[in-house]
Amino acid sequence: MGKIAVAIMIAFFMSCSPPRKMIETDLYFGQTTLNGDTLTTKEWNSFVEQHASRVFADGSTIIRAIGHWYDTASRKLFKEPTNIMIAIHPKNKYSSARIDSLRNLYKVLYHQQSVLRVDKKVNFRLF
Repeated sequence: MGKIAVAIMIAFFMSCSPPRKMIETDLYFGQTTLNGDTLTTKEWNSFVEQHASRVFADGSTIIRAIGHWYDTASRKLFKEPTNIMIAIHPKNKYSSARIDSLRNLYKVLYHQQSVLRVDKKVNFRLF
C-alpha cells in the first residue's frame, strides 16, 4: 500500500468521531381514530410540524406501514394505516418525558387507544 493511501486512511479514521451511546425510539402512530375515521395527510403533517418536530428537533424518519392490532374488547383483529417515527437521541429523563407527552397528545387529539413506543440502545457515530 502506498504512503498516500496510508495517509488517507489514517486521516479518515482520525476524523471519525468515537461512537456515542444513544437511544433509538420508534413510535407507532395508528391513523384510524376510534370512530373509524382516518387521519388526513394534512392532519398528520400538521401534527409532525407543530409537535413531533419540537420533540425530535435533531430530526426523525417516518415510515408508512400497515399495522395490525387485536382489540380485546371486541375480540377482533384490526389493520390500519400506520406511521412509524424513528428518532435517535440521548438517553435522559427529560427526553423520555417529552416523548411520552407527545404520545399522550396524539392519543387525545386523534382519539387513539395507544401509541406503541419501542426504545433500543444504539451506538451512534458521525463521520
